[in-house]
Amino acid sequence: MANRTVRMLPRACSAVLICCAILAPRQSIAQTGDPCTLYTQGFPSFTTIDGMDNGAFRVEWCQGGGQITGSSFCNSGNGLRLNAPTQDPILWVYHAGQECTTITLEFQYAQFADSQTTLLYTLSNDTQLDCNASMTQSAGLLTNTSGLCTTALHPITLPPGASIYWKFDHGPNSNAIIIDNIKIHLEGCPCEGQVDPRGECCEIGTVPGCLDPVIEACICEIDPFCCDTLWDETCVAQVNALTCGTCGGSGCLTSFFVNFGNLFSPGSVCEKFPDIFESCEGSGPYTTSSGDCASTSDIAMRFGTGFPYSSATTKCVDLSAATSSALRLEYSKNPLTLGPRVEISINDGVTFATLWEAPFASGGVCEQICIDLADFLGITEIRFRFSSGSSLDNGARIDNLELVTETTCTILDRDCNENLVPDAIEIASGDAQDCNGNGVPDACDIAAQFSPDQNNDSVPDECSFVSAYTLDFGDPQDSVGLTGGGEILFLNSYVVLDGAQTISSVSWSWGDSVPVDNRATIVVYSDPTDDGDPIDAVLLVHHPVETYAQAFGFQRAAIPPTNVGTPGSVFYVGVLATHSDSENPAGFDSASAFPGRSWAIGDPTAINVFDLADNNLPPLLVELAGLPGNWSVRADVEVCTDLYTTEALYIVAQSPIDMDSDGSADDADNLILQRCIRSSETADVLSD
Repeated sequence: MANRTVRMLPRACSAVLICCAILAPRQSIAQTGDPCTLYTQGFPSFTTIDGMDNGAFRVEWCQGGGQITGSSFCNSGNGLRLNAPTQDPILWVYHAGQECTTITLEFQYAQFADSQTTLLYTLSNDTQLDCNASMTQSAGLLTNTSGLCTTALHPITLPPGASIYWKFDHGPNSNAIIIDNIKIHLEGCPCEGQVDPRGECCEIGTVPGCLDPVIEACICEIDPFCCDTLWDETCVAQVNALTCGTCGGSGCLTSFFVNFGNLFSPGSVCEKFPDIFESCEGSGPYTTSSGDCASTSDIAMRFGTGFPYSSATTKCVDLSAATSSALRLEYSKNPLTLGPRVEISINDGVTFATLWEAPFASGGVCEQICIDLADFLGITEIRFRFSSGSSLDNGARIDNLELVTETTCTILDRDCNENLVPDAIEIASGDAQDCNGNGVPDACDIAAQFSPDQNNDSVPDECSFVSAYTLDFGDPQDSVGLTGGGEILFLNSYVVLDGAQTISSVSWSWGDSVPVDNRATIVVYSDPTDDGDPIDAVLLVHHPVETYAQAFGFQRAAIPPTNVGTPGSVFYVGVLATHSDSENPAGFDSASAFPGRSWAIGDPTAINVFDLADNNLPPLLVELAGLPGNWSVRADVEVCTDLYTTEALYIVAQSPIDMDSDGSADDADNLILQRCIRSSETADVLSD
């Protein structure tokens, strides 16, 4: 293997102006009471923006033309994209009757070009959302971030009133801005409205009574002072003395069960279930009513994104008296993603080890697992940590989480087709196929509509991916990076084929290294002039992914299905990666010979993906950098169309090619071979 570098031209660094108008440090928020987070919104749905209503507070949206996109620059899944003067979403919070002192809007945003978006707001007595409400005050202009994800906070001291409006008012241009990770924080009032002030019966209280009604009734029948005046140390001592209950012991949990409820209200699981989860790290985890393992009447736990991994850690667990124990849960995730995982600590949370992690290929269905804890019996300082296991949005959900004792793992074997043979045995014996690796026979996936089968070949469409657009011939011979390191975009151009206008995944090969943060970004562009030069390319997809392949290994990642244009037009697909001076992350096939099709773009800090010309290294043909060949970057379509009679998929073939051995090339232009073939079948060569 050879290592190559592409030289970047020197350019003066430009300063990044970060939202000085409205960005406020966290410590500036007035601490007039225990702060809490009322609402979070990471835009997980492409169609709607969910609000919330917990009886005390309401949060609602007027989407105002904003579009939810997967191209968020905050590495957190989707974001809200605004790129027109008429796209002005409104966020409304109703708080009447709650004696809050401060309400704070926290959000993240990013923009390469100045969109002149202003955050407007107004205080109101409205008790119902008015999408035409007049905004009377300005919080400030959202300044240019040069593509950096920037956090902004806007705290407001609340006078008497009923509600508050915020409006993201886009300026008079078409420059794009991404809004993401909305949070509403309250101070001076509980996020749940009025809460029970009583404490645990084994703890000295600040008001009369305690939370356990049985213990409370038992004590107060003998000592009315505890319920009339104060739950003091005498009341606590009487819990054991009067045999009304038990206080003492290790104070750790010996079992637990949490199904996260059946009524949705946004918030962290640590805030909502403090009796189970003692601490949360990273973004979330949150409650959700969407995704597998969840519904509008069955709430589950979902994870946030970013570093550190989103996680929730339980209170201490005591298995010293247990003779058997098991941890049960249900989970779901997106296929071909990392996580979620369960970790365990036996030293009271000082260190953790992985106890279980979901298989990489699993996903698309709610799975039940059981983890036997026989190896941990007799230990008193156990903690479990439930983690996303990924910095990106893996769609992971966990529900019906249960720690049980005096039992072992006895989950009934799944038998989806009810033939009295467990699915696992059918798959292991080869009697049932499981091409997507989710533990469910393919026939059941198709019958339950978990997997589409548009060509009715009894194979889930997600297993039918064939590279529709490719320039390389296989494993890369070289690896390429930027001199001095930085961010590189390795980009291939393709001509749209009839019947393959929509791509839904991208494959690529790494060079001698993978990004140190295990992250990359897939980009797809259209060419407005169809001249094959990406200098004026228009961004269609900006999709962060987590890497799993090794050096010189191929990786495939799904992207939102994207129409790349009409047949005959030009589009581009590429991969963004950050690397150091000694690394060469781009896989390069020097045996491939399609000149004018592969480009390199680079910048020592961050590539401007909206304007490729505005980079330290603007689009440069690889052969002009002394690199004859092509990038190992491919674009894929999912299933065949009805244009051809058999499983017609498209690949780029070596030139010339003569598959029917008639002595002449099968494809007139020796570039694109249109054929209908699966790897186990005979090719059906189509003539032009």
